Amino acid sequence: MTKSTTSLFKGVGLGMAAGLVAGAAGTLMLSDSRRSKNRLSGALRSMENVLENMQDLFRS
Repeated sequence: MTKSTTSLFKGVGLGMAAGLVAGAAGTLMLSDSRRSKNRLSGALRSMENVLENMQDLFRS
């Protein structure tokens, strides 16, 4: 049960990361403004924090 739950959350995390990358690429292609770059970097930091928190949750 624990292994299936872990793999589920890994899949969810990978899906979220893939969606973020796809959205970021689309945003950069549409507009190359400074504001979009700042928002993108903030979104990437948020996603990194979420993934780190999920890893910490399952390690303990």
